Amino acid sequence: SRPYSAVACLGFFSVLFAARWMQSSRLRDGMAFALCGVLAIYWHPFAGVTVATLGGSIFLTTILRTFRPSSGIAVTPSWKQASILLTGMGVTMLILILPAFLNGLSHSFADVAGQNSIGPATVIRFLSLVCGVSNPILIGLFLALCGVGIVDLWRRNRWLTYTLVAIFPLQVIALLALRPHSSHVGVVLTRYSIILVPVILMFAACGLQTVLDALARRLRLSAAFHMIVAFAFVVALIVAGPLPRICVAPNNFTNHGIFQQTYQGIDWGRFFVSEFTPPSFYEATEIRTEELSGFYRFLRETSGRRPVVEYPMFVGDHFNPYYFYQWYHKRPVMIGYSVGLSQAKPLMGGGVYGNTYVDEILTLAPDPSRHRFRNMIDLDDVSRMRSLGIEYLIMHKRFEAEFNRPLPVDFSAIVQRCRRDFETRYEDAYIVVFGLDAERSIAMPEGARRATDQEDVETQEESL
Repeated sequence: SRPYSAVACLGFFSVLFAARWMQSSRLRDGMAFALCGVLAIYWHPFAGVTVATLGGSIFLTTILRTFRPSSGIAVTPSWKQASILLTGMGVTMLILILPAFLNGLSHSFADVAGQNSIGPATVIRFLSLVCGVSNPILIGLFLALCGVGIVDLWRRNRWLTYTLVAIFPLQVIALLALRPHSSHVGVVLTRYSIILVPVILMFAACGLQTVLDALARRLRLSAAFHMIVAFAFVVALIVAGPLPRICVAPNNFTNHGIFQQTYQGIDWGRFFVSEFTPPSFYEATEIRTEELSGFYRFLRETSGRRPVVEYPMFVGDHFNPYYFYQWYHKRPVMIGYSVGLSQAKPLMGGGVYGNTYVDEILTLAPDPSRHRFRNMIDLDDVSRMRSLGIEYLIMHKRFEAEFNRPLPVDFSAIVQRCRRDFETRYEDAYIVVFGLDAERSIAMPEGARRATDQEDVETQEESL
């Protein structure tokens, strides 16, 4: 449901078709620019900065060429053709997005605008995400190639160069004026500016090609030299980027903020502190390795590789420590969920906050039978859990950090049902673990306890 990939794709196509239209004056290129530009704005209104800059530059250039034929401007569409297409774009965009925009002025737009502002640290994070690395040397080299690419593009196509360069300060002005929610976070700034990412990559590609051509001419190197150096540069970006550590198995949380919000090294001694965490959030959201339950130490020390199910889970990365547990115990992880035990209610404020449980969202779905997940499983589906070789079901009575939310309303009922259907293998103040097969109970670490209240004691005595 995220629109950003569509914005990047359609936005960059609008750039390319605008350049083709200015060179060829063909109506079909102009219509392709109009279509891609309108759709990009439809997916995200912030694309309007780029599309409007392209359209405004095209219109002003056609007017200048018409009234000053001696200006030296290359072939461009006529001002009439440009006026008709750009007017059509404006009318189409009004039809598509004006109703939602007017409705959002007093609702979603009011909740998003005027909340935060970008700063120097945000820009540095943005550059790191665009370059794909956190290494300052590679970032500097990447930006230097962009500079060379801009100079080379200026020699080849001045209109395209000054138009694309003008988009950047206009984008900054729009962001500073609207100050969207969480815009102080680097990844959010990247989302709002995602249409500029392929433009920056194009600058870098032009710069790399220019440098390689210059070296090849001076050193009389073969064409294979281009391929080797270009390939080595790309490999260096990949190796220094996040992909190597994301792809280390097992990792069922590849899109977690620990991997995606920053490309700096990961401190595996504690749970990460996200830039999204509100400054006023007074509970400690930090979990250190030494604070983890003794059961995770048991999983780490055993040689088994069967999956485990964790329950419950918050949807926000800054409230989701399961990636941290998985790194520690090295087992495949599935997330459990339960629907139907509690009455479905609209989420607070009509939106989804980070400390919202998966259950609360899925309970709102009208037909739970249509849920199809690869890494999540219904706790009622015992046969599927056993068919997948699930060894343990780990239920968190509380997390090591305080996330300021009570457990799902049906948590106690689920625990009691699991006590009836499965063997309790381990329990302490934080978790209760159930085994899904007939293995013997594990030895509990020192200090662990099997019951936290009188009801649990009675349940265990009854089972004995």
